[in-house]
Amino acid sequence: MRFRLFAGYSARLGMVLGCAIIAFVCVAGSPALLAADAESDYVIQPGDVLLVSVWREPDLQQPVLVRPDGGISFPLAGDLQAAGKTIAQLTQDLASKIVKYIPSPVVTVTLQENLGNRIYVTGKVAKPGVYLINQYVDVLQALSMAGGLTPFADRDSIKILRREGGVEKVLPFNYKQVEKGRELEQNIRLRPGDTVLVP
Repeated sequence: MRFRLFAGYSARLGMVLGCAIIAFVCVAGSPALLAADAESDYVIQPGDVLLVSVWREPDLQQPVLVRPDGGISFPLAGDLQAAGKTIAQLTQDLASKIVKYIPSPVVTVTLQENLGNRIYVTGKVAKPGVYLINQYVDVLQALSMAGGLTPFADRDSIKILRREGGVEKVLPFNYKQVEKGRELEQNIRLRPGDTVLVP
C-alpha cells in the first residue's frame, strides 16, 4: 500500500515538474523577453523618445525626448547625456542623481520611439529615403530596403558617409566585389546617421 502511494505521489510530482520546466522554457523563449534583451542592448540616439519613471513617485513619470545634442532633462536629475548609452546605463545614471533626494530609488527607463535610429539611402536606388532601423543592418540590407540599385547605378563606387567626432568619413563599398563573395569586410554594419550614397 505504501509503495502504491509513493508511486502515485512520484508520478504526480513528475507531472508537476514537467509542466514547470515546459512553462519556464516557453517564458524564457517568449518574444517579450527577447524584445527586452534587444532593448537592453539598444544604444540611445538623438530624437529617441524615452519613458522614465520612478517607483511610487507619480510626479516622476514622463516621456523624455533626447535632444539633438544627445542630452535629456529630468526632474531631480537635471541635465545628463543620454545618446551613446544603453538603456541600462542611462537608468543607472538617473538613479545615481535621484538618490540624493529619494533613498534607494527604483528607476525604470523604456524606449517608446526610436526615431533617432535612422539611416539614409540616396542616389540611384529604387526607393531613396530615410529608414528607421531597430536591429543589425549592413550595407547590402540597406540597399535591399531601398529597393535595390537602378540599372544605371555605378556599382563599384558606392560610398558610406559617416560623421564621427564632427569629422565626415567616406567608406568605400564595391557592390560588384561583395556580390561575388569578395572583400566582404566592406559590408559593414551601419550606424544611426550613416548615409549610403549610390552614384
